[in-house]
Amino acid sequence: MEIVKIQQALRAIGIYEGRIDGIPGPLTRKAALEFYPMLVSILTVPDAMKLEKENKKMKNDIRVAREALLGW
Repeated sequence: MEIVKIQQALRAIGIYEGRIDGIPGPLTRKAALEFYPMLVSILTVPDAMKLEKENKKMKNDIRVAREALLGW
């Protein structure tokens, strides 16, 4: 990926104030590190919550099936 595009995107969301020069210097890294938690929360939190809910349902379904098979 081109560093220039990353710098432009980070500037567009207001977390990069350095020059758009294509060099991954300290300001680019600082902005990327600031953006990373935002990205992770966007990509994983809803999915993690959905996955946890699905896992609970599957565990319950397995318990019900086991009880039915074993006659509990």
